[in-house]
Amino acid sequence: MRKIIFVLLLVPLLGYGQKDGVSVKKWSTIGSVGLVTGESGSRPVFQLSSGINYRQFFTGVGLGYDSYEFNSMPVFADLRYKFGQKISGFVYGLAGYNFPFKSGKTIENFKTSESRSAGLYLDLGVGCRIPMGKVDRLLISAGFSQKRMSQRQTFNYPCFTGNCEETTYNYDYNFGRITAKLSWELGY
Repeated sequence: MRKIIFVLLLVPLLGYGQKDGVSVKKWSTIGSVGLVTGESGSRPVFQLSSGINYRQFFTGVGLGYDSYEFNSMPVFADLRYKFGQKISGFVYGLAGYNFPFKSGKTIENFKTSESRSAGLYLDLGVGCRIPMGKVDRLLISAGFSQKRMSQRQTFNYPCFTGNCEETTYNYDYNFGRITAKLSWELGY
């Protein structure tokens, strides 16, 4: 995991070794910290994506940490469209899959097993890009995020008939949240 994050951060530095005008495509890495807010309260979210800038478009891949309700790692495609000049605006869309972390040991009477399944991850929004130097930009954004997951719990309740069957509960979660993020973009 550390190696992947290290490589994603170093990819934009490859652009420094190229002469100006050689390529219209340029690398960038975007690191984000934010807050997601929904019916279950507010939780932090972290994201890191790396990709190619081509004219007004950015396309890349990324991963993150989402602690809303259940801790999970979203892996996503990152698409952005930039408009404006010096201080510019942008619209973004992240689409991918949300992988839950293993559930911790919870002590519940008669529970025999618990598992979580991955689901869809979406994040759409708008923001503002503020130049901080030649290759650095501060990004402020707000949007809507959706996180889907499934959970299966099995219980073995006591019975007095001698032939007790396990009871299974299946839950499908669909969390819609408002997002606010502060990001740092490194690259051309």
